Amino acid sequence: MAVDVFWRCVLLASLVLILLDSSTVQGQLNFYIAKNNVNSCLKLNYNMDLYMIKNDEPVSLLKDSRAFKDFLAPLSAKIDVVKLNWFSSPKTSRYHLTVQSSDTESMPHPVPSLAAEGLISHSKKEFSMSFGCTGRKAGLVEVSLRLNYTSVISGKISMDKMQSFDLVVRRWCDKTVSDPTPKSTSGGIHWSRAAIVGLCAGVTLVLCMAVGIGLLLRYLLRQRKLKMEFEDDLELTEKREYSKKKIMSLPMPSLSSQKKTPKVIYSPTSSRSSNKRHSSLPGPSRQRSITNVSDTSTAGLICLDDTDDEDQNQVQSVCKCESREQLVGGRASQESNPVPETTPHKAEILSEMMSMWSSQLVGYLVSKEQLEINELISQENVFNIYHGSLKMDSEDCCKHEVAVRILRDDPASDLETVVRFVRGAIAMKSMSHPNVLPLVGVVLHPTSLPYIITPYNRDRRLCDVLVRSRGSQTKPQGLTSEKLLDIAIQITRGMDSLTLQKDINLSTRNCLVSDDLLVRIDSHMDVNSSDVGGVSECLDNASSYEKKHVFLFGAILWEIITHGEKIAEPYQCRPANCPEELYDTLIKCRHPDPAERPTFSWLSDWLAEYQSMKELETGLLPGNSVLSTFILLNSLYS
Repeated sequence: MAVDVFWRCVLLASLVLILLDSSTVQGQLNFYIAKNNVNSCLKLNYNMDLYMIKNDEPVSLLKDSRAFKDFLAPLSAKIDVVKLNWFSSPKTSRYHLTVQSSDTESMPHPVPSLAAEGLISHSKKEFSMSFGCTGRKAGLVEVSLRLNYTSVISGKISMDKMQSFDLVVRRWCDKTVSDPTPKSTSGGIHWSRAAIVGLCAGVTLVLCMAVGIGLLLRYLLRQRKLKMEFEDDLELTEKREYSKKKIMSLPMPSLSSQKKTPKVIYSPTSSRSSNKRHSSLPGPSRQRSITNVSDTSTAGLICLDDTDDEDQNQVQSVCKCESREQLVGGRASQESNPVPETTPHKAEILSEMMSMWSSQLVGYLVSKEQLEINELISQENVFNIYHGSLKMDSEDCCKHEVAVRILRDDPASDLETVVRFVRGAIAMKSMSHPNVLPLVGVVLHPTSLPYIITPYNRDRRLCDVLVRSRGSQTKPQGLTSEKLLDIAIQITRGMDSLTLQKDINLSTRNCLVSDDLLVRIDSHMDVNSSDVGGVSECLDNASSYEKKHVFLFGAILWEIITHGEKIAEPYQCRPANCPEELYDTLIKCRHPDPAERPTFSWLSDWLAEYQSMKELETGLLPGNSVLSTFILLNSLYS
């Protein structure tokens, strides 16, 4: 009996001791990598479980987290997942797990396959942790694992028994994705001194080579420019020499080379001594009066063109060549005889003449109804010039400005003046030259004198232009020598087309100049003027008329050179601003012998060549070339 009581007491004491001991035992956490995972995940030849925490205590190798990092080589880039195992015995343990990546651009924070915190059971449990890289950046990444754990007693967490476990593992990431946009990495580049010195040396070498190449190119361009200037100077010199030879080779025209034309026909001498009224001329169907000697405007002289056959049939007289003294004497002897008024007989002859003129002016006849005459513009010797407006036809709603020339109805408007007045219009009809004033139309009316219509222009007379162009100390010269020479060339070209026109008193007053310096010769102005500019030779053919015009052109050339000064006879000295070659040509134009005077065709060619030569000389000077200066000085003193 006593023995049973003893064993019962021993058993009860043992149970009490066991209960007391169980209340003080802590949870035992075991954290490891299974043997098969060590070989497959970590690629380690290790035949045992790799414990990191055993019986609640980190193994001796992992007590220092940095030591384990240095011991374990970086995980391969091929390892993406690591499997871990743990269990807690005999008590349950509470945990809190965090895993972080040192470079989230290369690898994001690893994510365990279980909750960040919870209870660790008694049974073994396996979970995985992902180590996937982003592939955007290559480099070594450190993965930090922190595990906080403690035991759970009677359902309560013992915070005073909290323990921490830190683990650092390295992992290598490769770059597998190309960047969509390049990023600047200058901030991450560290230049060494050797690299900086090498870079500076390379840049200096490149700059030196660039400067050397630039200087070489500049030298080559300059040599090429000098060569081109030399070739241009040589070409200009050759052109100048060729122009001089061409000018010197132009032949002077002679009188014998001109085509001779029949002599002009004058009225019979018997009519000069007659004081009777105009008598009729025989003819098949019409009559014509012979001008009385008392007509002081013409002195009884009627000269017809050789081509005017109809007028030549009506006038059966021969116009003899007389000197100016004989004409003046004949006029002086008849000054006391009165000039007859317009008679009915004269009106009949005018009517017959207008019928003939109508056939010669087809396409130019204008009716009075189309014409509107306005204010008076100027008064010439035998006619007035009015400003008018013309409607080209009945359907034309626009009026064109014209200049209308009307003979003054006075004793000076005799039959000869009317004939020459209309003949001037007939001659203008065939003239189509930019330097000659054209004809617009003619009004022929049986009850009035003829009207001649020309373009209306506000051009100035050449004599006024030359006077206004004179320079002074305060005002520069208005026209340069090149422009003056061009004016002379235009006049010669216009007169070359008017060679056969005899009723032209060529002067600066009859040359109209526009604002753009276009010169037009008024071939119909001053038809009855007796001023022939000092020409006293007999004018018996077309060549003589051209020689007279050339003589008058010499006076125009003098006025152009001197800016409007009238020439005086005998010849004056050469003006200071007149080149010697131009002055020699002026002297040839004013030669007393008509056979020694040039033609307008020759003058036009010579002046054009002279202008080209002057332009070449002007082009040589600005080059500052030794060759051009030598050539110009040699030409001046040769």
